[in-house]
Amino acid sequence: HRNALEVQPLLDEAQGLAQQLGNVELHAHLLALRAHLAHGHPRDEAAAERGHAEALALWLQVGDQHAIRMGQYNLAVCAENRRQPALARERIDPLIAAARDLQDWHLLSRSLNVRGNALADMRAWPQALTDYQDCVQVAWRWTGPFDLAYGLWNMPRTLAHLRRPQDAVRLMAFAAHHWAEHLGVLDPSDRHYIRLVQRLCAPQITPASMAALWREGERLVLAQGVSLALRP
Repeated sequence: HRNALEVQPLLDEAQGLAQQLGNVELHAHLLALRAHLAHGHPRDEAAAERGHAEALALWLQVGDQHAIRMGQYNLAVCAENRRQPALARERIDPLIAAARDLQDWHLLSRSLNVRGNALADMRAWPQALTDYQDCVQVAWRWTGPFDLAYGLWNMPRTLAHLRRPQDAVRLMAFAAHHWAEHLGVLDPSDRHYIRLVQRLCAPQITPASMAALWREGERLVLAQGVSLALRP
């Protein structure tokens, strides 16, 4: 329930036990979990990156290739969170190629989403849309609702910049409703993003059209939301 105060004592106890047992792999996973908390509870991206780097060093020591790739993915996310999209691309591109070769659909979908975010931050809107659509397509076919939700959520800003306001509003409404219904309560940063998409679309369509499109998007079922996202 995003309650870091309850998680931290459990992490402290678990890390103490992992060190007593000499379990390097478990210690690495706990470091990564602590780093994930630092992304938002409180938000400390420098601490998050240090934690993910420490976890990756341990996974390299153990030789767990899957965990190594996830550690590299986490560092790409850190670069994106620290507004370093070029570095995020540098870190994520090799993982996308590796995930395709290995048919690691979870990693591929998540990595495409990260690269889509990086490209959007670099204002490369057509390329960002391609990555978001690939992310959605892979997740819809192979991995399930959690990976899928990220691509659906992040795409509307790019659609708005590509002057597709009707699609952007419908998809944003669907993604927000779907997330709140199935994945968790929207937080202030989520609501800020929704307002951003609405502001980008406002000069392109009338207020009445936006309201009607929003209601339409909220009524879509998942298959319809995916079909909208994959529209050329």
